[in-house]
Amino acid sequence: MVVAFAGCNQSSLQNSRPMATDEIIRQNAHEPMGKSVPLVAASLVKQSVFLATDDATEKGPKEVKLQKFNFKTGKDKQDRTWAYAYTSRAEFGRAFPQGGGFIEMAFRDFFRVIDKDAKFAGFFLNSGSDSACAIPRELFQKVNEGLGNQENQ
Repeated sequence: MVVAFAGCNQSSLQNSRPMATDEIIRQNAHEPMGKSVPLVAASLVKQSVFLATDDATEKGPKEVKLQKFNFKTGKDKQDRTWAYAYTSRAEFGRAFPQGGGFIEMAFRDFFRVIDKDAKFAGFFLNSGSDSACAIPRELFQKVNEGLGNQENQ
């Protein structure tokens, strides 16, 4: 788990708790993406993300078969495909208040899938939330830095 603290004095370090990914996104909303993306990725190193399944009418988690799973994606105005992931069940619930089917998987695995498939222009975290974060393919090297993937640098 990556720990990020607000403030620098020692007393606040002793009483602080690790920041959740959505808090890190909000705190860095006005920072350059090159600075914020590695922080966001680092917060997700050992975390799961939640992906809405194509058949979102069925509630609850889906069983994932090896080598095959489907999740919701979207296209932008240039017809590029983007993947969507949510950093917690609460964020997934904000996007799908009526509930729906989802897949929970390690962020590192989700990123590996998106990174290897050139059809993806990038991915959105927490779309529709005040902690939304769009990460275009051009910043995937920064995601790798945050994940500590030295072999990809």
